[in-house]
Amino acid sequence: MRIFILSILSIIGWLTFTISFAVLLNDYNTTVFGGSKEINALTFVHFALACFGWLVNVFSVFMALRKGKNAILGTVCVFCTALMVIIAGGVANDYGRVFYTLTLGGKISADHLVPDALKAAMAGVCMFLMFEMFKLLCFFHRKTNGVSLPYTRN
Repeated sequence: MRIFILSILSIIGWLTFTISFAVLLNDYNTTVFGGSKEINALTFVHFALACFGWLVNVFSVFMALRKGKNAILGTVCVFCTALMVIIAGGVANDYGRVFYTLTLGGKISADHLVPDALKAAMAGVCMFLMFEMFKLLCFFHRKTNGVSLPYTRN
């Protein structure tokens, strides 16, 4: 049940990120993404998270509804969750760089305001990252008096 709830919360973070990322691509100048709206090394992780973030949570919700009866699905969930944590970390790192640049190295001025879409995208990726990390911890939690997931048994 914990995996199901964490997956729903992670989907909310993913939706917040994806919608804000789309707004940034359409309405904001291209300096946020290294001078280009095209896919490049800076935007690859953004597009990867926007495209594949839902897939991880669909696998997790399906596994939670099946109550971990399919061992291969649990393994796929753990692998995909770990991969999405790495990708979301890259996105958070990129947004941190952008925040630092827009605020002139930490000195906030009236001329350099951080757009609301950028704040929302950062909040969404932080929510996604937090709930995915908790979900990853839940995958490896051993129950002392109950049935644990197949890949956490001795």
